[in-house]
Amino acid sequence: MAERVGVYVCHCGSNIAGMVDVEQVARWAGANLKDVVVSRDYKFMCSSLGQAMIEEDIKKEGLTRVVVAAC
Repeated sequence: MAERVGVYVCHCGSNIAGMVDVEQVARWAGANLKDVVVSRDYKFMCSSLGQAMIEEDIKKEGLTRVVVAAC
């Protein structure tokens, strides 16, 4: 059975987004990494809304792995 991976790239306010084009990183991951079925960026992945997004994707997309790029 193939893995189903979710990639989540956090802006961390401007900590990361001030140096890295996080939207482009998320698009690249979704288009180029093996087994990635969902890839998103969000302003504060550590917030309750960010965590709820990940939880919802795990259920909806049947994710077997999650990668979070954050500070």
